[in-house]
Amino acid sequence: MASGRQPREGSVNGACVGKGTLFAVISLLWTGGASAQGVLDAQTGGNERALLPLVSESLRIEIDHQHASTTLDQVFENQIGSRVEGQYHLRTGGGSRMEGFTYWNGDQKVVGEVFERGAAQEVYRVVTTQRRDPGLLEQQGDGEFSFRIFPIEAGERKRVQTRFSQFLSRHGRSVEYRVPLGRSDARIDIELLDQRPLTRIASSTHRIEVDDPHAGRHVVRVLEPIGNPTELVLTYEVDVAAWSVAGLVHRDPGHDAFVVVTLATPDELPAGAIVAKDVTIVLDRSGSMAGEPIENARRAAIDIIRRLPPTDRVNFIAFDTGVDALFDRPRPMGSEVLGQALAFAERVRSGGGTNIAIALERAIAAQESGTERPRVILFLTDGQSDAQAALRVAAADPGDARVFTIGVGSGVNQPFLSRLAAVKRGRYTFVDSAEAIVPRMAALYSQIESPVLVGISLEVTGATLTGAYPRSLPDLFVNDELRIVGRLTGQGAVRVILRGRDSRGRPVAHQTSITVPERARRSWVGRLWAQARVDDLLEEIALNGESTEVVDEVINLSLAYDFVTPYTAMLAIPESEITWEAADTLEAARQQRQRALAANPEAMALSRSAGSTIATGAGGDVAGSSAEPMMAEETMATVGSADDGDIAARAGCASCAVGAESRRDGTWLLALLVLVALWAPRLRRRR
Repeated sequence: MASGRQPREGSVNGACVGKGTLFAVISLLWTGGASAQGVLDAQTGGNERALLPLVSESLRIEIDHQHASTTLDQVFENQIGSRVEGQYHLRTGGGSRMEGFTYWNGDQKVVGEVFERGAAQEVYRVVTTQRRDPGLLEQQGDGEFSFRIFPIEAGERKRVQTRFSQFLSRHGRSVEYRVPLGRSDARIDIELLDQRPLTRIASSTHRIEVDDPHAGRHVVRVLEPIGNPTELVLTYEVDVAAWSVAGLVHRDPGHDAFVVVTLATPDELPAGAIVAKDVTIVLDRSGSMAGEPIENARRAAIDIIRRLPPTDRVNFIAFDTGVDALFDRPRPMGSEVLGQALAFAERVRSGGGTNIAIALERAIAAQESGTERPRVILFLTDGQSDAQAALRVAAADPGDARVFTIGVGSGVNQPFLSRLAAVKRGRYTFVDSAEAIVPRMAALYSQIESPVLVGISLEVTGATLTGAYPRSLPDLFVNDELRIVGRLTGQGAVRVILRGRDSRGRPVAHQTSITVPERARRSWVGRLWAQARVDDLLEEIALNGESTEVVDEVINLSLAYDFVTPYTAMLAIPESEITWEAADTLEAARQQRQRALAANPEAMALSRSAGSTIATGAGGDVAGSSAEPMMAEETMATVGSADDGDIAARAGCASCAVGAESRRDGTWLLALLVLVALWAPRLRRRR
């Protein structure tokens, strides 16, 4: 596989990029006669950084039935006195997707396109050596992105937009939206679109006014901040009956429909819902857990033990390449067993290798059979083990013990721990700091204490459901929500039924009817399905390694449905500034995108429904996340190349540059004459 397709990149020029910081690492460009382009990138001042202050900020937020699309428009000012490259790192939250990237050169708007990451990086590298104006946005992790823009001239105000989306989880009736802010005086416009009754629309960070709803549309006016907030928090409640199933559809004529189904649980338990259970805590003591990870894991285990009521039974297992168990079976909680479990936890020390498979096998074998008590296994580990061996053990177990995985430390194998929990119908929790232990263990305990719907299955009549995610439906708990995305073949009335068992083992069913018409416009439902499919493929890559087929599908879905992944990036570049060297790479990247669209015709139809121009690039203004002062990379002026402007006539991306072309020096006619003189000999030679 080509190196350009590697899904993870280090920080640009070795810079340490902080949350929401736009900065520059100084990279010196100098004239060199040995270079074919007359310019060499020496990067001699790589550790110097300077802030570009954020001078204005505005957000446009639309939340449609819990799907939030955020457009952030920011303007940074270069007060350094020389040309710089701006670099920005932003965190939009886990599960969010970057769907748009735009910047301005004066009055000229330059809109980004999604390309294969290696191709986008190569075009950016080649073009920046010519003092041109590209921008590059890449994914660095789950909900973490970075972008680079070059050049930003001395005294210039650089306007940048990014757009990201995220499905907001519902807890009971409550939905919460959060976004970081770079300025307390940011202009914020919010629309809530929901046919369900919404109540208690409020913000803890800003004073707001809410207009009376009209046709399911609430306009929220953000008046002023409360204090000096670093984020916007908006909450509201969905006023519907408990256990209401919701279904939303997008369909384009002649194509299958996309559907998202949600089911939210009540925010409190019914009387007698809490039942006695068996809890087995499994603690990783291997060498990779040394230091803070094992200390946090031990504290988390102790926190769980102290929460268990006397009606529960408990066991404790510690493992590396071997396994030590406190008891052969879970034992009833009492003062003596509590003391033994706490003492066992305190004695655990790190060292040795890691064998999660053997520890899981031992924990499963230690469960008491023939009992109706819920059986829960809690794995506290970084997941640095043979994933396939552990997943084989999980898949071979015919029992109904639930496995909850708790990732601890900075090197957590999240895809493996998420998949392991999903196979055994549990949940994955990440503990990233000591401060997160108590609240996250409290939330986890509320789940294992009160399952309200288990053994869930989905039944659809009136249409055929395919490509449904998640593959394994998890148990549901108090203040929980299940979200399923898939594709429907068929039209007309469709019944969706979610079946399961309540906390006492009684069969229950929750259902709704939805209509699949010839046309239904909610384009984000289609993108949500594509993103879920990509998530599943990325998990496969993390577990089994890269294969050409799986990586190609990730790239093709990203290109067709227009969002960034670890294998793709957004490149924004004016057509008039593409160098001769970059033109072939860019043309090949655009052809690859066209092939992806041809292989996914429903994505083309989806983009037309959304009013975009996905075939030739993203359309419209777009924008993105938090902002602290921008930091810039100082760059010395360079002598222009003979290839300046030679691709000006190459069409192919109608959206890449919109508006008047920016001429910083005002000598465009002279520059044109110089270019003609430089290129005339080359043209004669080609003939």
